[in-house]
Amino acid sequence: MQLTAPARAMLLGSVSERSAFVSTQAYIPTTEGVAALQWLSYLRRHAYGVDRPRNQHVVAPPGTGKSRLLSHYASQFEPVRDQFGVLKREVALAEAPEDGDLRHMRSRIATACMPGLNENGSYSTEDVIELLLAASVRQLLLDEMGNILNGSRLSQQKILALIKGVTNRGITVGIATTDRLRLVLAADEQLKDRFHMTTLRHWQESEGLRSFLDAVELQLPLPNPSKLSSPAIVRCFLRRERNSTSGILDPIRDACRIAFQEDLPNLTLDLIEDAIESPFPPGGGLVEGRSRHVDAIKAARRSPSPA
Repeated sequence: MQLTAPARAMLLGSVSERSAFVSTQAYIPTTEGVAALQWLSYLRRHAYGVDRPRNQHVVAPPGTGKSRLLSHYASQFEPVRDQFGVLKREVALAEAPEDGDLRHMRSRIATACMPGLNENGSYSTEDVIELLLAASVRQLLLDEMGNILNGSRLSQQKILALIKGVTNRGITVGIATTDRLRLVLAADEQLKDRFHMTTLRHWQESEGLRSFLDAVELQLPLPNPSKLSSPAIVRCFLRRERNSTSGILDPIRDACRIAFQEDLPNLTLDLIEDAIESPFPPGGGLVEGRSRHVDAIKAARRSPSPA
């Protein structure tokens, strides 16, 4: 299994450098994630400028990567300045405010269009739409859209009216919510019908999960294969209900940090189990005895092979 070029280059890095590296892995989409990305791209290219365009709603349980998906997608579209020096951005990403307040939502969208604007400024719905048009935004992405349910009923209605107003101007919208808040658009039947829904699901034992783990392993700066997609490791995650993307990646990263500290060549089932079960973080201030498996693993490496 061939590591990615950045992972190969990091093999000679220090413990802290490699630990930092595994915290910033490249985005690895799931099958449903690829579908959501393709829909967002399709709507940006073909629905922009259409009267009442179709839009995208990404629904996902916590920890399955909906926010990472939106930020990865938005990162592909760097803002550029036109011949007059005006900053243009094809895609704008904002996170709905936790309090679900209309004024704060308008401010988040305004500053996503024009960074540098006063985040506490007072912007009308008309102001926000004009800013979107001035910045040549083709697609507006709103993460944690379920937060609007924390606001008053009147605020919810006005935020939905704001989104409808944006789409009425031909700008396509992508929103993301948890599965529990998937009915966030239900109060406006007409608006809800404009959204295509893609659902990200918890992992199950499947070829998709094995492919995902293979892709993760390619980004780990370890010299020997860890065989993360082996049945034993896959079932270890699922048996412990580590069936979200973050629930899988977090112990892998913790196990990597143990391996870096102990100069181990790869991850093992025991090391991953230790990362899941230990009450302490990797290193955790415990120089001796941090991992109950490390001494056994290192002893096995020193033992002569049977004749």
